[in-house]
Amino acid sequence: MNARFDGVEVLTFDCYGTLIDWDGGVRDALASLPSLQGCDLDRVVADRGAVDRRLTKRGYMSYDQVLRESLREAAEQQNAGVTNEEAREFSLSMSRWKPFPEAPAALARLAARYRLAILSNVRTAVLERSVEALGVEFEELVTAEELHSYKPRHDHFEEALRRLRVAKEQVLHVACSPYHDLAPAEELGWRDAWVKRTADPLCAGLSPALVVKDLDELCAELGVD
Repeated sequence: MNARFDGVEVLTFDCYGTLIDWDGGVRDALASLPSLQGCDLDRVVADRGAVDRRLTKRGYMSYDQVLRESLREAAEQQNAGVTNEEAREFSLSMSRWKPFPEAPAALARLAARYRLAILSNVRTAVLERSVEALGVEFEELVTAEELHSYKPRHDHFEEALRRLRVAKEQVLHVACSPYHDLAPAEELGWRDAWVKRTADPLCAGLSPALVVKDLDELCAELGVD
């Protein structure tokens, strides 16, 4: 085992983008919507993500509503109007998005050594469906729906320590998003592992304890066979 992670007993994960293929799920769902035919899909993806961040900084609304509203605003920026049914289908598609290929087997290996938990900005029922697809049991699922709070606020992290009854020194937070996960984890003094699945840069000042390309490399770095 990597000596830098001595004392780690719990791995907490972001789910979408880290365990579940967020980018692939979003793109496939948007490509299926008739009202977006002819739009620049890359721009829709980027604009929707920017609106998503803005909406989740406000007072709490269901993440289903965030998905619907962010899609509508992104489409309008290209003079496209999605229907209510299309917006609803986009939000419902999230529970069907697929795991990254290596994630289920790697998580099973990690579960043999560590306690596992997820901290996610979604509805609990949606996360439960995704966990079924991953095929691994997590000790705790901490969701925005329960807390009425979205990462990068600190509530998920503080609630995880409370539920798991551990100190932050016993936890390694594993995530893809510098903005949603690495920044708040480091602000709170947690050790973090960056699963670098995209070209997104680190936020200024961040210094992850570990950088890996996927969960197989995470297993190797932690000495998990």
